[in-house]
Amino acid sequence: MKKIALVFCLALTVLAASARGLLITTKGGVAAYFPITATERPVMIFVNSQVWVEGRHYQFGDIAEFRLVDADPTGVRLPIVAERAGSAIVLNTLATVVVSDLGGRLVEVPVSQADGRQVVDVSRLPKGAYVVKAGKSSFKFVKK
Repeated sequence: MKKIALVFCLALTVLAASARGLLITTKGGVAAYFPITATERPVMIFVNSQVWVEGRHYQFGDIAEFRLVDADPTGVRLPIVAERAGSAIVLNTLATVVVSDLGGRLVEVPVSQADGRQVVDVSRLPKGAYVVKAGKSSFKFVKK
């Protein structure tokens, strides 16, 4: 068992070099995301048919899926609909829109209204990750 766990951990380390996170989904539908960054690596311990990840434990029999992912799929499900339209994001809400970088600094972007929707022009933003807030909803997007 120790050899299997060691081989698994080594394989995870190699694969994690390109992944952005570890996703564990239980048979009950609960998803847990653990980011993998230059400074954060989830610590996994395998003991008696259980896996411990960052202080949370899961029974092997309760795990439906265990995989490395490129993005956080557990983000907030939006009550608003956001669509990418070229260099703009179109929101189906008239709530106040605020854009910030991941450090929380507000970023000024042109916002216009058309047909009961708001169009956020992100064409002038430099490459990077941002958070768009509209009313009580928020989501992340990456400008490449």
